[in-house]
Amino acid sequence: MQNKFKVLRALTLFCAGLLWTSSIEVCGHEKSLCPDLPKSEQLLNEGQKYTGGRPYGARLQLPEVIREVRFIGPFIDNPKNQTQKPKSRSGFYRRVNQFTQVRSDYYPCVLQVHQIDNLPLTTTNQIDSAEVSARAYEAATEYNAAKQLYQRILSARVNAFPVNKVAIDSTIEDIARVGLCQSAQVYEDKKEYAKAVSLYGQVLQAITSQRKIDLATRISLIAPIVSKLESFQAHHIEEAKAIRLQAQHLHDSYKRTLACIDMAGRLDHCALKLECDGMYTMAEKSYKQSLEIKENNLGKHDPDTLSVYGDLARLCAEQGRYSEAQNIYEQALAVYRKLPNPGNSYTSMLENYGDMLNHINQTSKADQIYSEAKAFHTKFSASSEH
Repeated sequence: MQNKFKVLRALTLFCAGLLWTSSIEVCGHEKSLCPDLPKSEQLLNEGQKYTGGRPYGARLQLPEVIREVRFIGPFIDNPKNQTQKPKSRSGFYRRVNQFTQVRSDYYPCVLQVHQIDNLPLTTTNQIDSAEVSARAYEAATEYNAAKQLYQRILSARVNAFPVNKVAIDSTIEDIARVGLCQSAQVYEDKKEYAKAVSLYGQVLQAITSQRKIDLATRISLIAPIVSKLESFQAHHIEEAKAIRLQAQHLHDSYKRTLACIDMAGRLDHCALKLECDGMYTMAEKSYKQSLEIKENNLGKHDPDTLSVYGDLARLCAEQGRYSEAQNIYEQALAVYRKLPNPGNSYTSMLENYGDMLNHINQTSKADQIYSEAKAFHTKFSASSEH
């Protein structure tokens, strides 16, 4: 009973960490994690003066007509027949609401092991929620339950969403990684520590090479490995020290990057408040600082980085700088089109770009952009939630 309580507690803490990652306050000794923090903090403080000091995470006071808009799809089917919307913001505000809607089919983060076999996995939300629980089990070193749940997820994805090859391949990698952990645990129980250390080294390689794992999850999966390798050192396993140092370096590196990305998120939120209040110059400074951080930590071709280019383009359009906005849109979309899985931010950018083009009477070009958004939606509709 006590062991069960420990597992549930570990799972709960893991899930709480994932849910609150986006709102972490980086302070005290953690400030040294990200070299961009001092400049960014200065921008945030300056931005809050213009926005009445509303703290990070405060609810946006959007106009009533805008707050009533709900996310109805990643593109506009018939843009010419739509009611005129405020400037080119329609897609932008639908994107905001998309992430604030309550999802009714997410499971509780902590699943009982006996629930796994009978768990209904028919929508992408249900599958993604189950994946969070599987990784929570893995972080708690409950590898048997994790593998069982990953196998259910794989079966659901293959049967319901076979077009989503990226997600299927990622789940296969999850199963292989947990299999290595299971084998390492067996060797550990037999006190064959050298073999266990070698396998945990392979687990580290698997975690770092799998692109679909987010930073917070990487940190949570590496932490127990660091702890295990520390205990192996007491048994004079030389290889354990080298791999532990590698694991600790990865853990600290991911933590530093997470601190930087969190700061970028705070800057984005501040810029959004400034934009809503018409403080375009300050908003642009914040967006550009966020862009610099994301380019340094995620790279120029990451969808999260490209989404900031979309924010800057939209901001230019709000100020009537249409030529500059169009240039930013075209450059960012050229990169998006080369990505295997550009995601929702791609369709949001297309919609905002189409809205702007309609606003400046480039209707032919706008129709092409809307058609591109619709084609992308159709191509990946099989992997969208029912």
